Amino acid sequence: MDSVMDVEKGEIEIPKFKTSSKIKAKDVLQSMGLESAFEEGAFRVFAEHPAQLTELRQNAVIEVSESGTKAAAITVGGIDLRSGPLYDFIADRPFMYLIRRMSTKEIIFIGHFSHFK
Repeated sequence: MDSVMDVEKGEIEIPKFKTSSKIKAKDVLQSMGLESAFEEGAFRVFAEHPAQLTELRQNAVIEVSESGTKAAAITVGGIDLRSGPLYDFIADRPFMYLIRRMSTKEIIFIGHFSHFK
């Protein structure tokens, strides 16, 4: 994705929003073929007490406001517009968003927003 993107400064307008998700990761992982982790004795931490995963859930919260973006316990964001805008982007219709770790370019959160007031 980075190879086709140019980085430019501009003005961005998106609505404030907060979204959350709760995923039963056990179901997702099992559907992908990772079933053995949930079987009895999958992890042998102590020989006399074999362990297994019984449940695995993921809860995520993303909040976008005037003060920045908060994702779970991580705060990211900030746009430097000191040199003046070169373009306008106004999110006045449904849009997709992602939050990416800058050092590795790893996508941490991805979602879509379509609930305008």
